[in-house]
Amino acid sequence: MKTQPVFWIFEKDGLVCFKVTGKGSFQNAPLLKKATQQALDEGRKHFAFDLSECTGMDSTFLGILSGLALKIKNLHGEMSLAGLDGRNLELVENMGLNRLVKLVKGDAFNVAHGSAPIENESATKAEINTVMLEAHKTLISIDERNLAKFRDVVEYLSESEKS
Repeated sequence: MKTQPVFWIFEKDGLVCFKVTGKGSFQNAPLLKKATQQALDEGRKHFAFDLSECTGMDSTFLGILSGLALKIKNLHGEMSLAGLDGRNLELVENMGLNRLVKLVKGDAFNVAHGSAPIENESATKAEINTVMLEAHKTLISIDERNLAKFRDVVEYLSESEKS
């Protein structure tokens, strides 16, 4: 049985739009990183995320969003997050991601119209580890308060990469 895609993507007028359905996690973060990097490689620098159907986000997923936001900022682009409320909004604010992106209040923009699912590719354990390490280092770089939260995670993942 095939599960519903977690990421949907479409582009309109130079804006790369993603809709996240379900949970954004370390398991699907490599897929998001790959898709966003491809768009960056194609010269895109304006991104929008509809998180109205995102049921949760872990620190790796937030770190990938933060890393993308930093890249976009360096390109003088813009990244927006819409449809955030409750726990997801709290997570974005607690990690410091809200200082890097534009938060769109109210209704989320409709990215499902004309969008295509991003086909899920299985990432290897090593790829997931690398993405997790990068994501947590990014979270630490954007807000020093995250060091206390993720120091042990970064140390563990760093050691895992060596072996």
